[in-house]
Amino acid sequence: MHLVWFFSPSDPLPVLVFFSFFFAGTADTSRLVRPGEVAGHDYHFVTKEEFERDVEQDRFLEHRELKGHYYGTSFSAIKTIMESGNVPVLDLHPQVCACSFN
Repeated sequence: MHLVWFFSPSDPLPVLVFFSFFFAGTADTSRLVRPGEVAGHDYHFVTKEEFERDVEQDRFLEHRELKGHYYGTSFSAIKTIMESGNVPVLDLHPQVCACSFN
């Protein structure tokens, strides 16, 4: 199984060629749903307490607090992609790159 770290290349062509194999996991967040967002598609919206509990239970590959809200990619989101035969890609905010990975 493969785990690919993807940071917006200047030339998107390689992504377009292999796009059908790569999928970004749906991240969890503790912030409220914004207009036009769809729960489970844009994010998994959880309470701050639920997020903190999941962090304590090591359920995230990566996580970060940003502007007073938590964001993170769960191991289960990555596992779901891999079980479907695809390659997971992390779609990270630039400030998240300074976070600790489990």
